[in-house]
Amino acid sequence: QGHKVEIISSENTFTIPIKKLKNPSFMLSAFIKSAFKKNFDIVHAQGPPAAFAMKNAKGKKVLSLHGIHHKQIKLLHGKTAGSLAEKYEKFALEWADVITVSSKEMMDYYKEKGYAIELLGKETIDGAETFKIKLTKEPITIDGIKEENITFYFFDTENFVPIAVQSEIKSGPGKGMISEATMSDYDEVDGLYFPFSMTQGVKGQPGAPISISKIELNPTVDEKEFAFPEEIVEKE
Repeated sequence: QGHKVEIISSENTFTIPIKKLKNPSFMLSAFIKSAFKKNFDIVHAQGPPAAFAMKNAKGKKVLSLHGIHHKQIKLLHGKTAGSLAEKYEKFALEWADVITVSSKEMMDYYKEKGYAIELLGKETIDGAETFKIKLTKEPITIDGIKEENITFYFFDTENFVPIAVQSEIKSGPGKGMISEATMSDYDEVDGLYFPFSMTQGVKGQPGAPISISKIELNPTVDEKEFAFPEEIVEKE
């Protein structure tokens, strides 16, 4: 179909072929390898061990789950390894933009954990027709009380780029208000589309504008930019 596809797997990436070391060694090797693979439209990870490399790559991140990972690890490698895998799995889910599962049982399990995506229909934002998507994540704790953690995304129905992001402010002077970020003036940079105009503020009120004049991907940066200034010694 003319698409460029690159694969990172245990067949082309260094791993230690020893029980309990194969997955960790693959995760580290793939993470390093993915640092040199940029500017993809989609980055697809098959299972949590591949999510570490997915996190490092640039692009829309899709994580496919083929079983409840930490339960599989517990069965194969014991309670301690399973407990560590469960903590890691939580991070892997946060890194993904989209999560796919292979059964209704798994869908129900992860929904119970607080992850759910729902298409609510269409809504017009700043004159543009968008798909309104509700993303529910794990509840957050505010002042000792668990609060819903919901964000609404609005994607342009023609180009599928995000137009706005809204979420309720949970604390501070703006508590109860709706935080809104808008993106516009999209242009292509090295095969990817970026918004060159953005606003950040409260829904229904003028937001703080951000205007971007230039976006450059992976520029060469002089190492001197990161050098500490020379220490100045004052003499009496």
